[in-house]
Amino acid sequence: MTDDRGTAEAETGGGEDWRANSSRARAVPSNDEELAVARDSAPQPGVAVSAVPRAAGVGLFVLALLGALYFARAVVLPLLLAFLLNFIPYLGAMVGVAVVAVVAFLTFDAAATAVVPPLVYLGLTALEGSFITPTILGNRLTLNPLMIFAGIIFWGWMWGVVGALLAVPLLASAKIVCDHVERLKPVGELLGR
Repeated sequence: MTDDRGTAEAETGGGEDWRANSSRARAVPSNDEELAVARDSAPQPGVAVSAVPRAAGVGLFVLALLGALYFARAVVLPLLLAFLLNFIPYLGAMVGVAVVAVVAFLTFDAAATAVVPPLVYLGLTALEGSFITPTILGNRLTLNPLMIFAGIIFWGWMWGVVGALLAVPLLASAKIVCDHVERLKPVGELLGR
C-alpha cells in the first residue's frame, strides 16, 4: 500500500522531500501573507474590462488617422493643386486640365469616359475665371492682362514655379501700393487696365 509520500517520491524521482517540492507548485496559499500576495497578483476583472475601452479607443484613433490621411490624399491634395494653379492665369488652367486628363486616362478604360473630367475641369475653370471672380472683385482691383503675362514670365524666370505662383499676388500688391502713393500713381495706372 502506498501513501502520499510514496507516490510523491515516485513522481519526483525519489529522495527529495515531497513537501519541499509541493510548496513551489502549490495552487492554494496556506497562510494569510501568501493569500494577500496571490490576491494582489491575480488578474482582476476591473483591469481586463478597463483595457477593452482603452484598446478600442486606440483602434478608433488609428482608424481616424488613416481616414484623415486618405481624405488628405484623395480630396485635399487635388483641391490644393487646383487652388495653387488658379493663381497662374492662362497657364494654370492648362496645367490643371493636363493633370486631370492624365489621371482620367490612367483611371478610365474608355476614351469617351476619360474625356469628361478634363472637360468638366476646363468648364469650371473658365466659368470661375471669366464670370465668378470678375463679378466678385468688380472694380476693386483691375490688372492689365499684358502686365500679368509679363509678371508671370519675369517672376517665373526669376524664381521658377514659385515665382510663377506668386507673380499675380505680387503684381496686385504692387498695384495697391502704387495706387496709394501719390508719386507712383502713373505706375498703378500702367499696371491697371
